[in-house]
Amino acid sequence: MMHSERSSRSRRRVVATGLVLGVAVSGAVAVKVIRARRAQAQVTTVGPAGVTRPVLLVNPASGDGKADRYGLVDRARESGIEVHVLAPEEDLTAVAEAAIRDGADALGMAGGDGSLGVVAAVAISHNRPFFCIPVGTRNHFAMDVGLDRDDPVAALAAVEGDEILLDYGTIDDRVFVNNVSFGVYAEAVQDSDYRDDKGRVLADKFRDALSTDEQQETTLQYELPEFETARDVQLLLVSNNPYSITGPPDFGRRQYLDSGTLGVLAFEPPKESERGGPGLTQTSDQVMVTTPSSSTSTIPVAIDGESAEYDSPIEIRMHAKGLRLLVPPGVRPGFLSTGLEKVAEIADLAHLGGDEDR
Repeated sequence: MMHSERSSRSRRRVVATGLVLGVAVSGAVAVKVIRARRAQAQVTTVGPAGVTRPVLLVNPASGDGKADRYGLVDRARESGIEVHVLAPEEDLTAVAEAAIRDGADALGMAGGDGSLGVVAAVAISHNRPFFCIPVGTRNHFAMDVGLDRDDPVAALAAVEGDEILLDYGTIDDRVFVNNVSFGVYAEAVQDSDYRDDKGRVLADKFRDALSTDEQQETTLQYELPEFETARDVQLLLVSNNPYSITGPPDFGRRQYLDSGTLGVLAFEPPKESERGGPGLTQTSDQVMVTTPSSSTSTIPVAIDGESAEYDSPIEIRMHAKGLRLLVPPGVRPGFLSTGLEKVAEIADLAHLGGDEDR
């Protein structure tokens, strides 16, 4: 009898402890939910879109013909948007500039991530708002903006939505909206299998790089304003706002697109481990990328997933809130993981979390 009572008390203690821990964890997660939602709410909103002659450039080849499958061109024209369908050899910058000369008061791009920065650069240079329609393969920028990548037609509502201010980056004088990568990242993007099997290609490149003899000559260095000297690096990713690692299929997302900082993810050689080691994550508003004097001055780079080459030294800079972006009503950057979305629903029902500032 006494044994039974002790067992019962023990079970009650376990249950009580579990409830306390559950409430504590729920409260902590609820705070994360609140912070994520607050970040979305604090995005600088200029006001209603207010455009009268938006022009959309469409790459019909992006996403294996995604624009055609969704009837995007017809739907855009029905929405009062002028559409220019790009021919295979047309110069994207020239077409965007011509649209501005013809009176466009907003420029949009329906294509992959690599084309967004090109059209955004023209919009920025003429102080026009930009909007994007996700018809590419990955559509990382659209994802982080808050657009539904599986419904490009819904993104057309941006011309009747709101104008917000977001950051963008430049590598020398070229605009990027996602990231620029060097070393292993750039090599991976150049691999013909990258788009179809991103995870495997990246894993193979990482493994090869990290197993390399540490005495091998370093061909890449980077420097932040707070560094006393340049640091050797095997691979480097500089992003328009820092990434959070989320795993496949996208591997990373950005909770903010207006923090005014570049994300810097550097994998330094093993011999540099005492200075931070592989996977060193930092933030800055400026990054310099160079090669040692004994190396070639040409550096391979991937800009928003597109391969390029630049001469050393390379300057990467942050331009805070310099991009005027049109978004559909209610759409804002920021994200919650799938798990946090479920917790958010429960938190809403249970009114968990309260006021974060209290």
